[in-house]
Amino acid sequence: MPKVLVTGANGFIGRVLTDNLENHGYRVVRAVRKAQAMDVVEVGDIGPQTEWGPALAGCDQVIHLASRVHVMHEPRHDSLALFRAVNTEGTLNLARQAAQAQVVRNEIWHKFRVLFEKFDFIITPCAPVAPFSVDLNFISEINGRELDTYIDWIANTYLVTMVGLPAASVPAGKNRRGLPIGLQVIGQRFSEPELLGVCKIIQKISDIGTPHISKF
Repeated sequence: MPKVLVTGANGFIGRVLTDNLENHGYRVVRAVRKAQAMDVVEVGDIGPQTEWGPALAGCDQVIHLASRVHVMHEPRHDSLALFRAVNTEGTLNLARQAAQAQVVRNEIWHKFRVLFEKFDFIITPCAPVAPFSVDLNFISEINGRELDTYIDWIANTYLVTMVGLPAASVPAGKNRRGLPIGLQVIGQRFSEPELLGVCKIIQKISDIGTPHISKF
């Protein structure tokens, strides 16, 4: 089923719509101004400079509900300019980025298509870094190179999602500090059974066991 981005997903209409879409089998990306849960994407204030890339990744359709509505006793003297910045310029910005994302998505898809003319599966690391402290939400640099966005460190996984290819992660050993290392196995569309078979082989070869569960 298509993957749908819904902006304003925590609003009255957004909550009902996203639930109904999921009930009908759609994969839903909930975009909100400020995240209060793990299953949403935080985009911040909507306007001409909003960065929609992380929310648009892999989406087939966009339903734009977020807007600035009428405010009773508006305290700002520039309320009309603010309405236009959010509702007009913000919407145009989203539309442009959605169109560009589709172009980039097609380019990436064709690169994968060429690879799959030679290989049945592609195996990559799940992440470019070892597991990091739980105090960090994400990695901001790798080997001294500063990352542009908070999702750059998982680019090798979200690019696969972007083009709709099946993938699975599987434990593949531990590093010198005893931390687990995972591999990502990527297959062609509709190759899930064979992909899981490859994962089973990898796990059998490099089984690291189950994690220790602390007792509280």
